[in-house]
Amino acid sequence: MYDSLFPTRHRVLKFLCCALSVASLTALPAFAQPAAPLASSYTLGLDQFSTHTGSRAIDVVAPHDGSGRVFVSAQSGEIFSYGADGTLLSTFVDLASTTANTGFLDTAGSFRGLMYFDFHPDYNNPTADGYRKVYTGFQSNPSFAAADYSQTNGTPVHYVVGEWEVSTTNPNQIDTSTYREVIRFAMEGNNPHGLGEVAFNPLAKPGDADYGLLYAAIGDANTNGNSNPAPNYIQDLSNPFGKIIRINPLEDTAGGNSYSVPTSNPWASTPGAAPENYAIGFRDPQTFSFAKDGNGETVLITFDIGASDREEVDLVRAGENYGWDRYEGTNDLNPTRPLVPGTTHSLPVLEYSHSTGFAIIGGLLVSDPDDPTFQDQVIFSDLVNGKMFHADFQEMLDAELNGTQAQIYEMAVAFGGDSGTFADVVDGVDGGRGDARFGYDEAGNVYIVSKQSGTVFETGLVTAVPEPASLVLLGLGGLLFTGRKRGGSRLPVCDTPRARD
Repeated sequence: MYDSLFPTRHRVLKFLCCALSVASLTALPAFAQPAAPLASSYTLGLDQFSTHTGSRAIDVVAPHDGSGRVFVSAQSGEIFSYGADGTLLSTFVDLASTTANTGFLDTAGSFRGLMYFDFHPDYNNPTADGYRKVYTGFQSNPSFAAADYSQTNGTPVHYVVGEWEVSTTNPNQIDTSTYREVIRFAMEGNNPHGLGEVAFNPLAKPGDADYGLLYAAIGDANTNGNSNPAPNYIQDLSNPFGKIIRINPLEDTAGGNSYSVPTSNPWASTPGAAPENYAIGFRDPQTFSFAKDGNGETVLITFDIGASDREEVDLVRAGENYGWDRYEGTNDLNPTRPLVPGTTHSLPVLEYSHSTGFAIIGGLLVSDPDDPTFQDQVIFSDLVNGKMFHADFQEMLDAELNGTQAQIYEMAVAFGGDSGTFADVVDGVDGGRGDARFGYDEAGNVYIVSKQSGTVFETGLVTAVPEPASLVLLGLGGLLFTGRKRGGSRLPVCDTPRARD
C-alpha cells in the first residue's frame, strides 16, 4: 500500500478530466496577493462513522496494531476507543479524573484541555521501550510543575506532553498510574497559540533515523498581539516558541532526563540554541502531516494559521526558517524584524487571503481509490467558515523548488442530502463554523471529525501508511481488523466544475 500510494514524485500530476483547464494548473507568482481558489469539480462525500460521545472532538488516531480500532480525543479530556465498524468500545482515558497526577485543566480558550495525541510506533512491539506507550498534549495547571521553557509576561498557561501506558489487561484503557511528564511549556495566559499537533512520523521504519522521534508544533506564545507580537523571541533559537520541535520522548534513564534530543536535529550542537528545535518561524502551526518527496525525503506538510491576511501551507524541512514574525506567508509584514542570522525565508507553497478564509487547518496527502483523477492531493479546510480545499502535491513540490505557489481548489462537501461547506452539512446552517480535524486509521482510510458536533465522518479517501511493524496483538481477540465500507455521495469528477452550494 505504501509503495502504491507514494510513487516517484518527480512527475507531473494532471487531472485527466475535462473540468480543469490548462490555465488552472499554472503556478502562481510569489509575493503577489493570493488568487482566490478555483472551484473544484470534485465533491467530497461523507459517511457517518460515529457520533462522538465527548465534547469538542479534536483528533483521530490509530494505534497501528492490526486491530482496526480508531481513537478520538476531546478537549474535555477524554480519548474514546472505537471498533472498525464505529462501535464505541471504551473510554480510553479521561484526563479530567487525573488532575492529581497531571494537573490537567480545561480553561484556556481555543487551546484548552486535551488536544492532539499519538501512539508510539513501537506501541505493539513487546520487546521495545515504546511498547504500549501513548503521548498526549494538554493544558496543565501552572502550579503543578516548573516549565522547561517559558515565554510569558503575565499569568501563565502551561502546556504539557505526557506519556502513558495502556493497561496490561485491557487494550481499550490507559493505566493512569503510569503517567509520566515529558516536557512542559509556559505561555501567556490569554494566548491562543499554544501546543498543537504531537505526532510520530508514520513513514519512518525501524532503523530509520526518524523512527520513534516525536514532533510537536509550538505556537508563538502571542505575548503582544496577533500581527505584531513582541520581538526578539520568535526569530530566536534559544526557545521553542513559534517552532516545530523533535525529540525522543522515551525517558533518558542514563542521563536522568525525561526525554532526549536526537543529535541529527539541526541546532542540536549550536551554542545557546534550544536543541529540540527542528524548524522555525511559525505563528500557529496547529497541525501538520507527513509525506515523501521524489527523492524519498520526508517533508512535514504544515498548516500555519495567519494573522492579518495570509493562511499558509509550508513543506517543512529540518533547519529551515518559515519567516514569522517578519513574514506572514509571502507578505513582508514586519520589515524591521531580522531573521535568525544565517537563515533565509523559506516560502510557503500555497497561501490564501482572508477574503477566502481566516484560519487554515490540515490536512493530509490523500488519493481516491475509486477516482484516477483525484490522486496525490493535499486536503485541508478553514476552521472558521468550513470551506474545504485541495491542492496537487506535485505542484506544491514544484512551488517549493521554484519559489512559486500551487493552485488551490475549493470543493463542495456532501452529507445526508446536503451539499456546501463542511460547516453547512455538519450543522445544517449556512455560514456556521467549520472546525474540522483530519485523521486516518491503520489502513489509511481518512476521517474528518467535527469539533462543533462531535461527529466522526469517513471520507472514502486514503492516505499512505506503512504496514504495522508487528501484528503481535495485545489480547484483542474479536477486535481484529474487519473490512471498511468505502465511498459516499461523491459526485463524478468529470461533471461541470461547481462552486459550493
